[in-house]
Amino acid sequence: MPTYCFVCDECGKKAEEFRPMAECGKAMKCRCGEKMRRDYVAESPGRHLPEVEIVCVSMGVDRSQIAEETKALRERGLTDFEFRSDGAMVFKGDAHAARRARDKAAAVIGESIEGRPWRDKDGFN
Repeated sequence: MPTYCFVCDECGKKAEEFRPMAECGKAMKCRCGEKMRRDYVAESPGRHLPEVEIVCVSMGVDRSQIAEETKALRERGLTDFEFRSDGAMVFKGDAHAARRARDKAAAVIGESIEGRPWRDKDGFN
């Protein structure tokens, strides 16, 4: 059953309610007595995703190569990453954004390795 989010324009109270999809248009009353409206922004996908940090040691570089590799990868269109001081590649953001950034980096780096498949501890190819 989906969760529907509501907000009261009068008092600002927010509420969530589990309802069958057949009742998605049913009005909800606030404790202050006013009718609440659907909050579509709060219902949007990803609103509850935690901030994560994905560390990929296998895509890392030697400490002496951090500046050079950062520049090269940025020139190839990768922006959502950084290298730690130990050379490990790090992707930050909500769970979906960090995984998308990691997948994009793997594809770009994989193209430059000439046929060697890249694989991290999660088994991503």
